[in-house]
Amino acid sequence: MVTVLARLGTDRNFSRFVHSGGSRCALAALLLFAGLSACTSATAPLPDAPDEGASTEFATEAFDAAAAGGLDDPVSLEPVTRPDQELYILELRLKSYILSDGLFGYVDGSALLLPLGDLASALEFPITVTPDTGRADGWFLSEDRIFSLDMARREVVIDGRRGRFDPRYVELHADDIFVDTRVLSRWFPVDIDFDLSNSLVKVRSREALPIESRLAREQVRATAAGRRSVDEPQYERVEVPYQMFGWPFIDLSTEAGYRKQADGTEALVSQYNGLITADLLKMSASMFIAGDQDDGLTQARLTLGRKDPDGEMLGPLNVTEFAVGDISSPEVTLISRSHFGRGGEISSYPLSRRGEFNRTTLIGDLPLGWDVELYRNEVLIDFRSARSDGRYEFVDVPLLFGVNVLRLEFFGPQGQTRSEIRRILVGE
Repeated sequence: MVTVLARLGTDRNFSRFVHSGGSRCALAALLLFAGLSACTSATAPLPDAPDEGASTEFATEAFDAAAAGGLDDPVSLEPVTRPDQELYILELRLKSYILSDGLFGYVDGSALLLPLGDLASALEFPITVTPDTGRADGWFLSEDRIFSLDMARREVVIDGRRGRFDPRYVELHADDIFVDTRVLSRWFPVDIDFDLSNSLVKVRSREALPIESRLAREQVRATAAGRRSVDEPQYERVEVPYQMFGWPFIDLSTEAGYRKQADGTEALVSQYNGLITADLLKMSASMFIAGDQDDGLTQARLTLGRKDPDGEMLGPLNVTEFAVGDISSPEVTLISRSHFGRGGEISSYPLSRRGEFNRTTLIGDLPLGWDVELYRNEVLIDFRSARSDGRYEFVDVPLLFGVNVLRLEFFGPQGQTRSEIRRILVGE
């Protein structure tokens, strides 16, 4: 109030008006008008979320104004409780696919708040929300695109960029963190529209989501008859020596849920498996473990081995590969097929050749929820999904005369990818 009068008092016409006969009435009216304006601004609705051109840090005029009005005040991690009248049960769609038919949301005026954890799960983003600490951590689309949200510090890290957010658009609830859909569209590469009259939320992706990539792969598999040949690219050989101890690659997958039993009670059902690979004692080590809620550890496999395409191991034996532990026995035509078991193998046969002239068998570990596609000379010829024993097996893969480049493409449940390439020479 004092600031308003001081600023207006510098105007010459205003000074003459204050000293006129009606100055007291005019001043009283001015004070009353300023007070009403202050009360009105205190109860005004929240400003709109940042516009489409806003950066990840949300440095907009509306946000700056809100920051000046107390955005740096301490944040309470006390969960918010909204009335049931604002609660909606929504259907979440991506194009023609239903991602969820029971997504909770809260309406706040013209805005819609959605649960971050449930939305991330539906979009197959591995983001874990911890309401007790007001945090959410994980990644989306690829493992190098980190996401982190800290309610207490009002900070968000998106794709490696740190910024702040307006807490009026982000609410901590007892079971999740609810975020305004307009803010979610700026955090993730998706556009979100909603139709409350039909209890519908539509998601449009600006980048390929994991589910879209998986559906595209399935379509390619369905149309794999239209195959084409591609000349093999030439790559320079890079020597990667074995290490005494190398950093491990760890892939751990878990599943949990409730199952209704015959007596009507519900029991927790869970299972897990993990694949660990690393250099150990200048050999390649691979370990696979699996278990469930009843038996704990149900499977454990360990393999140690080494390969040398030049055949310079063990002196005059010219060994190209050896392995000990859990191995697969080679197939012998008309006598036996390949089997799994514990033992050892040693071979001086060239790695780029096979005993069978026109076919080969590929076997390996495949974690829970993963898929693997097999390409021969850049042409998709087969695919496999994870089995209960955590393995994949391509039996009697046909080979062509000349160089066969077999590429294995692995796809994880949250968009992870990795590749393996094997070259097999036929006819020389």
